[in-house]
Amino acid sequence: MRVVNLTEDIKINGGNKYAYIHLWRMVDYPSPAWAFGNGPSGAPKYANGGVLSTSLLTLVLNYSLGEANVFLANTYPPDTNNDFLVQDANDGVTFTKTPGNPDGSTRFVFSNIRLAVKLAPGETCDPNNPPTFKGDSWSAQDDKGKNPACWQTGIEILPVQLENIAAVKKDNQIEISWTTASENNSREFVVEGSRDNVNWTAIGKLESKAVNGISTQPLNYTLVIGLPVTVAALGIAGLFLLTLVRSRWARALALVIIIVVAGACLKDGKSVDVEKGEVGYIRIAQYDKDSNIPAYSKVIKVVND
Repeated sequence: MRVVNLTEDIKINGGNKYAYIHLWRMVDYPSPAWAFGNGPSGAPKYANGGVLSTSLLTLVLNYSLGEANVFLANTYPPDTNNDFLVQDANDGVTFTKTPGNPDGSTRFVFSNIRLAVKLAPGETCDPNNPPTFKGDSWSAQDDKGKNPACWQTGIEILPVQLENIAAVKKDNQIEISWTTASENNSREFVVEGSRDNVNWTAIGKLESKAVNGISTQPLNYTLVIGLPVTVAALGIAGLFLLTLVRSRWARALALVIIIVVAGACLKDGKSVDVEKGEVGYIRIAQYDKDSNIPAYSKVIKVVND
């Protein structure tokens, strides 16, 4: 199950009153042929091997009552065989609308769309290469969709795109930085470190900066990882204090307290305890909302400044 959000600009006017959005896996996208007013065959169908037979989802936006009363319908009148793929509020899908685009359209952001991805025989789920999706949207004057009036092809839903990843080591610290070109349903980024590019350990985390996990603009992230201040402060002074403690059990308890305080620096976006020279490689795991399956960035080598 993949949870995604979708942004689409739709013109709400006195003519067209219904908009339809269909999504496929990128590898299954059938590139439907569209033509204005081409009769009953114009609406895509599910039955008899129609183009919707390989689709994952249909959204039906009804604005026949005006922009103030737009709602998601739970049926697809052009072909009720497709109704089981229609998602609406009862399935948890929500949307916001923001009018005023320069072209007169209204921006709709649909959230919590759940896509049940069907794997081909022998295909496995690869967290390093999450599925991508592509779709079409179209509108019509009546709810049967007999005369498609306008359409938009090739809507793409891509995983978070990580760019400009860098990891620089200086003064016993590693500064990791990256940029997301866009984000969709993003929750957090977990930075993982490795000595051998084989065994990986989570060493830091940043929450997504994207509002509600969605951003169409580039976002910059920086995480500094190094010896925390508490280690420097307690490293010598703490060991000196241990020599003043006569009881063996009290000394053991004091040592545990020092270790706990030093280890407590594993905080979101702050320094964490990393042994000098232990981290030679970095990768970033990105997590979507409502998912614990990460999508990984490419592996980069830590550079000494």
